[in-house]
Amino acid sequence: MSFLVIGLGNPGNKYIGTRHNAGFDAIDLFLEKYLKNNLPFKEQFKGLSKKVLYSGEEVFFLKPETFMNLSGESVVLFVNYFKINPENIIIVHDELDFDCGTVKIIQGGSSGGHNGIESIYQHVSGAKKSLRVRIGIGHPRRKIINDTPIKQSVSDYVLSRPFSDEINQYNAGVDLAAQAIGLIIKEGFIKAQKTVNTRIK
Repeated sequence: MSFLVIGLGNPGNKYIGTRHNAGFDAIDLFLEKYLKNNLPFKEQFKGLSKKVLYSGEEVFFLKPETFMNLSGESVVLFVNYFKINPENIIIVHDELDFDCGTVKIIQGGSSGGHNGIESIYQHVSGAKKSLRVRIGIGHPRRKIINDTPIKQSVSDYVLSRPFSDEINQYNAGVDLAAQAIGLIIKEGFIKAQKTVNTRIK
């Protein structure tokens, strides 16, 4: 049985560390911190990919290089080539609806306006059966600095880096998401969901 872990984000140095790249960050952290795997990614299928053996399972990692809104173009090429079962796909991505640092695992569900998820749903048959690790980044409407609500559009907010007062929460969320990847593969969706979702803030 093969798993495919997809981290969503935007390619290029200008987007490193931005909220929208939480999925990229979680994949990188899982590989580097928990697998001690620093081997380079391979460029293929409009993305960067890597294959590892984890807990006796073959696990592919994919970071689409198409930019967020076209993520499905990369994913469908990968899924069709390797014949990945949609239920063995794990999508890791940022989530506006959760406070910064909150992580939740779900199966399927609405895209909630997330363009990367929507693109995957449009391109990959059965993608709504996939698992999702959602990393909370907060919403600009709820963000207050010095008793003053920030005035920032959602698009600008997700493409900017976490504020100094939330960077620790963001990093903790990325770390928990990385742990969630491992838990899903080792223990299955239900056990992983119970473990991770009970930590919701």
